Amino acid sequence: MQKPYNNIIAGCQARLKTHKKTLQNLDNELLQKTTATLIQAKDTITEILTAHKDKNRAEGRRKRIIDAKKTAANAPDREQLTYAKDQPKSLVDVAATLDIDGSPALKLLLEYLAHEVLQEKLSRNEYFEFIEGLQEYLEENL
Repeated sequence: MQKPYNNIIAGCQARLKTHKKTLQNLDNELLQKTTATLIQAKDTITEILTAHKDKNRAEGRRKRIIDAKKTAANAPDREQLTYAKDQPKSLVDVAATLDIDGSPALKLLLEYLAHEVLQEKLSRNEYFEFIEGLQEYLEENL
């Protein structure tokens, strides 16, 4: 596995440091150029990695903002939201909502129709769709 460039440069700097006195006596100018080049290389690599990291972070942030705007644009208005607790659950609920739940006999008739006829013939989803459709029909026509 290849070492990261920063580690390679740090290793070079450590090896130079251990031989610094000998290298200064042999060719101090070359030692200074080599040390400066290593420092510049390390700074350049750090700058590149930081810029790449910042670019990815900025691109990720931009993408999250765009995704959030798309989600917000596709979301229904608060007024359009219908909560389960607001939905009628039975024929009796529909009658109560529309104030047509008069006599106990009417209530018994509605309960019988709901339990013995509708729930036997319809799936759960179909039943609730029927209840919702019935309420809409009665609201429009009463």
